[in-house]
Amino acid sequence: MAVWCSAIMLATLLALLIAVSFWIGVAVLIGAMIIGAVVLRSPLAGMLLWLATGPTLSGVVGGAFGEGSLVLTPDRVIFVMVSVIMAVRWLPCPKHMLKPGLIEFIMVLFCGICLASLALYGGSIQALGGNKKDLIFLLQGYVMPFSGYVLAKNLVRDVRDVRWLLWTLVLSGLALAATGLLQFIGGVAWFDSDRYKMVHGNRAAGTLSSAVEFGLVVNFACIMALVMLNRVRGGAVSLGLAGIGLTLLVAVVLSKTRAVWIGFMAGVGVVMASERRLIRPIVVCASVGGLMAMVTIPFLIDLESMNQRLTELAPIYNRIVLTGTALNMFQQHPIFGLGFGQAVFLQEKSSYVVSTFGIPSYYANMGVPHNEYLHLLVMLGLTGLIPYLIIVAMAGRQALAAIKELPKGSWERDLAIIALACLVSFLLNGVVADLGWFHYAASQVFVLLGAAEGLRRRYHLKLNGLAMELR
Repeated sequence: MAVWCSAIMLATLLALLIAVSFWIGVAVLIGAMIIGAVVLRSPLAGMLLWLATGPTLSGVVGGAFGEGSLVLTPDRVIFVMVSVIMAVRWLPCPKHMLKPGLIEFIMVLFCGICLASLALYGGSIQALGGNKKDLIFLLQGYVMPFSGYVLAKNLVRDVRDVRWLLWTLVLSGLALAATGLLQFIGGVAWFDSDRYKMVHGNRAAGTLSSAVEFGLVVNFACIMALVMLNRVRGGAVSLGLAGIGLTLLVAVVLSKTRAVWIGFMAGVGVVMASERRLIRPIVVCASVGGLMAMVTIPFLIDLESMNQRLTELAPIYNRIVLTGTALNMFQQHPIFGLGFGQAVFLQEKSSYVVSTFGIPSYYANMGVPHNEYLHLLVMLGLTGLIPYLIIVAMAGRQALAAIKELPKGSWERDLAIIALACLVSFLLNGVVADLGWFHYAASQVFVLLGAAEGLRRRYHLKLNGLAMELR
């Protein structure tokens, strides 16, 4: 507890120092030493600090460096340090790791395919960010989440760790929701980053650039709060969690993202289908939360603008034409695609734009197809999409196995239920959004999935009398 609290305070101090350019070098040096000490003392604390600073502190600190800067943000620095330290620990003594499975091999294969495609096809042109941004896109969108799966699989090993993980994600989600509420309702913008341009200025996005990723992250936290509310004992804690859940629910609504809303309902449906004891408390919470939302939301937002958002047809037309264009690109390059790169679709689409279902081709005026699976087809063809689908299918199957095999009523099983619910919500949003850009949400999902699989594997080892020390 002391190590964790000290790390949070020191990370906050680091952010304040970075805000003053004169102290950047000193702050980075001091921060690296502190974080290194925390990670050496407790790799799990380091992983949790990475997850907590990602959608909260890093968005603010990143703004101090400006557009075009190196990706020097707290979460990425912490991630690299945790990964390096754990690799140094594990590689000489692989027996201290859970044996890697087929899913890890396919993750490495997928990332290798991306690198090979980038090298062979050249990636994005320099005017659109070049290979530097392509590599950042690969590292953030896929390498970091997949690595998070491996880290969580080996570091989250008991009930205490499960609680720390869930509370970290819920509280960081609450912090993000608070910035979104302040931004949308109060017009507070001091935490907005200059490192990237916000693409949804009329919707709550907090410290992130996209209201969709904002909605996903608070969506996950809200699902966790609902499940945890049924487990905690004590009036103050229960009341606090209920308040957190309501705040997160309001933030989900203010993201004004229909896919996020559908994903949230699907995730809650997964929770209710997986654990019957949670049906009643979720229905009660939903009823109370819905009534309170009906009373409070009209005072927080302009209902006319919400109605306009709900009935807005331009985004639907965009996606229909972008889908037709992406399918045309895939049809002409089905095996290997046009090459991996964050701007490949944008730079190549002019030769493939088509009118779809009578909707004019000028609706294809966006730089991405707004569909993760089509985006992978455009960049990598079937060579890239098939491994990705295998990865998420295997991860979902592992979560289902954990739900089935872990003891009923346990924190570990609840975490597996949350992991599956968040995966379903995440993948549904992939139908209308490009998930590779949502690395904070992706990292949270794969960390939860890795933790669920690690707990399942460790449970069977304990049943067989084979205890493992994995830290």
